[in-house]
Amino acid sequence: MNIRSQFSHENSKVQSSLKSGMGTDLVYEPSVWWYEKLLFLVPHVKNRKSKTTLDSMEIETDVENFQTSEETEETSDMSSASILHDTYSKRQKKRKLNRDKTSDPIMVETIQTLKSLENRFNRPQTTLSKTEIDIYAKYIANELKEIHDEEIFMDAKHAINNIIYNIKKKLFEVEAAKKD
Repeated sequence: MNIRSQFSHENSKVQSSLKSGMGTDLVYEPSVWWYEKLLFLVPHVKNRKSKTTLDSMEIETDVENFQTSEETEETSDMSSASILHDTYSKRQKKRKLNRDKTSDPIMVETIQTLKSLENRFNRPQTTLSKTEIDIYAKYIANELKEIHDEEIFMDAKHAINNIIYNIKKKLFEVEAAKKD
């Protein structure tokens, strides 16, 4: 629970004790030391509406007491008490929200993105993975480090670059042929 929530909780206790009709001596005093320092938040904190079952529980108790202590009363009094009991004991049923899952464009886009990511990860990889390329590059680098003659080193680099160039050129030609 964050500080704002704790402050709101303490403030609601204070406000409810003020509304209860008790004397000023019985007003709830917050148990946290920083409550008074955060009183500037009162205009900015909005309490959510909540449903209380306290009233229905009090009336149910009153009705039960009425029925046990006044069993000899007329049946009309009993029926009015049971009607009162039924009225307050019924709880509001929760409603399910029927949302059309496709009506929210953000949800649709999110679902499509997640599906495309799933498809991408489930595809078998036909190319070399990054780690394989890194391992091979380190191997070539280590081999080149063992060449101490500058001219031979330059010839090796030139040969490797020519091989890579020729492979890229062939790939480019194949791609161009596919487009035609």
